[in-house]
Amino acid sequence: MSKANMFMVKEREEWVTPKLEEGLKQIAKGEELTCYQAMEFARSQKIPLKKMKYLTDLCNIKLKSCQLGCF
Repeated sequence: MSKANMFMVKEREEWVTPKLEEGLKQIAKGEELTCYQAMEFARSQKIPLKKMKYLTDLCNIKLKSCQLGCF
């Protein structure tokens, strides 16, 4: 497995809805999202932080400016 596809999501989990994906893509600028934005989105949508990395990987969104190394 190459480093590029190491974290590629293979299967879609049941809790991920098209509306949730679209909402995340709308706040991501240029397919990037700050750690703070990811945490706020998770809070507003009641998504556990440990699931946010899965969602960003699924939407091909990169996280930047990570505050605590959560993602």
